[in-house]
Amino acid sequence: MALQMGMTLRQETAADIPALVALGDQTWSALYGRTGYVTAELLEMGLDRPERDPERDDPVIFAGDRLVAGAMLQAWPPMTEVVCPIIVDLDLSPADRSAAIDALIVALREAAHAHLTGADATLERVFGLSVPTRDTGLRDHVRGLGWTLLRTYFELAIDLTDGSFPDVEWPAGMTLRTFGDAAVVEPAIAVMTDAFADHHGDGPPPDTWRHMLTADVVLPDASYLLDDADGPVGGLVSSNLGDGEGYIGPIGVRRRGRGQGAALAMLRRSFHDLAAAGFSTAKLDVDGENTTGALGLYEHAGMSVRVATEAWVTPLHPT
Repeated sequence: MALQMGMTLRQETAADIPALVALGDQTWSALYGRTGYVTAELLEMGLDRPERDPERDDPVIFAGDRLVAGAMLQAWPPMTEVVCPIIVDLDLSPADRSAAIDALIVALREAAHAHLTGADATLERVFGLSVPTRDTGLRDHVRGLGWTLLRTYFELAIDLTDGSFPDVEWPAGMTLRTFGDAAVVEPAIAVMTDAFADHHGDGPPPDTWRHMLTADVVLPDASYLLDDADGPVGGLVSSNLGDGEGYIGPIGVRRRGRGQGAALAMLRRSFHDLAAAGFSTAKLDVDGENTTGALGLYEHAGMSVRVATEAWVTPLHPT
């Protein structure tokens, strides 16, 4: 479906960030009764991501001079799963909203194909959108295209104001360093790359990890590198994404350190440190089918599901 009269698509610029934040707040308020996950800090970090093609990867749509939709290509080699965040104004007419969704899909798929130039054509790949479960219009639209549900992701949160979370008990033989020591960044990149190697889809490459672990939003005193007798074994990064809540992510433990309570200990330490820093809430995102049982771990730590999003996908083949 072609864009309706008066609607135009172009690439996002830094000047669009306030309008995207406003659209996110408007959408999340309608869907969930609170401000949105789209913050200026998050968008600024996205525009600076090292794998980004500024000519293709961040399409936005305007109706006249009003921003009504936006999306981001989220893709790392070998691009077996390309699932893109998207936001489309709920107040558009059904026809205009459908046209905007279709236009973003076309733009994102073209961007994905550009990144796949010279890629291994034998790999099975999927392309899709991250759909808030309460956005039934968007979900019905992609289902109508014949797309299928890949998996569900959850945002979990915990109230930090009552101080009821337990004290930290560190696994025997493990010690902690914070990102206040700049020397932890490179070993933390190696830990995260290793820890996420066996997860669904594609893990960020080292340059992207470096970007995420050194961004201005990272809270060094609430971000950690955990060591055992053989060296760095786990890590957790906390950030201030500008919405008044502490964000925990990523958190990972190498295989040799799993099953000893390392992730739970880092998580509880982050609760204490985020509360001490003045945050009333800590939140994180998790794949509902995480292969390490992370969802259960977070719930055991006292966090509860607040928002769910679904990855709806269709096959993606190099051209």
